[in-house]
Parts: sequence; C-alpha cells; structure tokens
Amino acid sequence: MKDAAGAGRVHPLLYEEFLTDKKSYLTRLLECLEIQASAHDIDAALEEGAYFKKVHSDDISGFVENHEELIRQFGERYISW
Repeated sequence: MKDAAGAGRVHPLLYEEFLTDKKSYLTRLLECLEIQASAHDIDAALEEGAYFKKVHSDDISGFVENHEELIRQFGERYISW
C-alpha cells in the first residue's frame, strides 16, 4: 500500500495471530497487499492444508511426507541442516 506521498506502508504480521484465527489473518494480509480474494477463496485455500507436514532439523525423510517429491522439485536448492 502507498500513502499520499507514495511511500510504502509497513504492517506487522504476527505468527501468533495466524495460529489464533487463520482466516482473519489471511484476510488482513491480502488486504495489506491489495489482493482481492473472496471469503470462499480463503476458506478453500485453508481447507487444502499445508504443503509440508512439519518443519524440523532432522532428516527431511523423517518428517516430510512428500520429501522425495520436494527433493526432485527443488534439487540443489534444498539445504540439509
């Protein structure tokens, strides 16, 4: 978003707010980015679930269900901890 002088605005986005109310958080985020999305679109995105099962520093095969697909897709960009 730009103010009257044309400068960009800063909006704090807190992970805790996402955990408390994902729909409200995403609605606010999209408004800040000036992206139009219906409540139905946001609900549909939330119903799809997360791409990753969880984030952890152990071997990716132990905590990401689709680890083989990720390694194939991202190849050298995947960095083992």
